[in-house]
Amino acid sequence: MTMTPNETEIQASALDWVVRTRDADFDRWEELGHWLSEQPSHAEAYHQLATADQDLDLLLPPKLLYQPAPEYRARGLRRFGLASGGIAAAIVAVLAAHLTLAGPHYYDVQTGPGERRQIALPNGTIIALNGGTHLRLDHDDPRFAEVRQGEALFEVAHDAAHPFTVHVGDGRLVDLGTRFDVMRSNAGTEIAVAEGAVRYDVADRHVALAPGDTLRVSADGRVATKGVVPVAQVGTWREGRFVYSGEPLSRIAADLSRYTGQPVTAAPDIAGQPFRGVISVADPHNLQPLGPLFGARIDRRGNGWLISRY
Repeated sequence: MTMTPNETEIQASALDWVVRTRDADFDRWEELGHWLSEQPSHAEAYHQLATADQDLDLLLPPKLLYQPAPEYRARGLRRFGLASGGIAAAIVAVLAAHLTLAGPHYYDVQTGPGERRQIALPNGTIIALNGGTHLRLDHDDPRFAEVRQGEALFEVAHDAAHPFTVHVGDGRLVDLGTRFDVMRSNAGTEIAVAEGAVRYDVADRHVALAPGDTLRVSADGRVATKGVVPVAQVGTWREGRFVYSGEPLSRIAADLSRYTGQPVTAAPDIAGQPFRGVISVADPHNLQPLGPLFGARIDRRGNGWLISRY
């Protein structure tokens, strides 16, 4: 089947994005998200090629795969003769033939301490990553994610026939279209729902979560405690605001470390002190103004900060 010029251009651009994302230093997720959301055919073309991109090394000329990024979009593909209808269609046809043979094709998205990133999946789901976060996704299944470490806010596109699942530790979140936050650390998992409904599954237990519900699961998965939170406070870390209802300063120190990218610790004699209230990080490089809120002092210690008693 002969592709129209517009279809050829879309396929060429989708192939270009797939090749770009193979680079470990790729950091243009937001730009990719905009392109995917421009029209459904963009997301469809990208997903079709992405599911088979592990076969690209065998199908494309080496100099295409490793051509330097400048000037390398559809124009670059034309330079190699790949944007012509016949050749582009042949590549897509060969890749499509591999789709049924490919198993799960995982790829990782990570942020460094203090780094925040937003990515868009082909199905319209948006994921915001806090600092120090390790997220695993699957080219073969755009309705799958795994939070391996750190914190992510999910805004899931509705698809009742294909629930979005988020794996975290031994548990799994099943979602039909909503907004919720997931935080995983050595201490366990915390979930907060802002919109819609989520079900948390672990072993033979199922916990339903509605807007304003929170769930804390111990690191071993044995203890799960439900709570409540104002829905407007879910995901406020994106604006540098943190809301607490009795969490110890050790937990707050961990949150500030993730957000600022600087190690923040609480002295042993104050680490367990609970805090209730809202803190706003106006300057990630200066945490001293937060001290009075905790009834404590915050001082520089090396390349980080120490929370201690007056």
